[in-house]
Amino acid sequence: MGGKRYLYDAVGNVLSDGTRTFTWDTERRLKSVYVGGKSVVFTYGPDGARLQKGVYAGTTSQQTLYLGPDLERAPDGTWTKYPHPDVKRVGGATFFLHRDHLKSVRAISDAAGGPDRDE
Repeated sequence: MGGKRYLYDAVGNVLSDGTRTFTWDTERRLKSVYVGGKSVVFTYGPDGARLQKGVYAGTTSQQTLYLGPDLERAPDGTWTKYPHPDVKRVGGATFFLHRDHLKSVRAISDAAGGPDRDE
C-alpha cells in the first residue's frame, strides 16, 4: 500500500507527512511548511492572530498580509474582504464559502453558483 507516513511531536503536532516538513511555535501555531525547495512561513501578532504569510522559493518571495479577521492583501496588491464568515469579496467579485459540519471550507462558488476559478 502506498500510504503516507506521518511523524508527530510529543504534543501531537504533525512534523512530517513524508512530503512536507512542519514546524510549530511554542503556542502550537503553525510556523512553517517546507516542501521541495519552497517554504511557507507564518508570523503572528501578540494576540495570536496571523499577521503575515510569506512564500519563499529560491530567490523569490511573496507576502500576504492579514489586517484583521476580515481583510487581507495578496502579494499582487489585491484586497480580499470577508463581510460575513461565509462571503468573500475580491475586487468587485463576490464568492460564497460552503462549509462542512466542522465549519471547514469545502467549496467556494461565485455569485452565479459556479466554482471559484482561483481556489
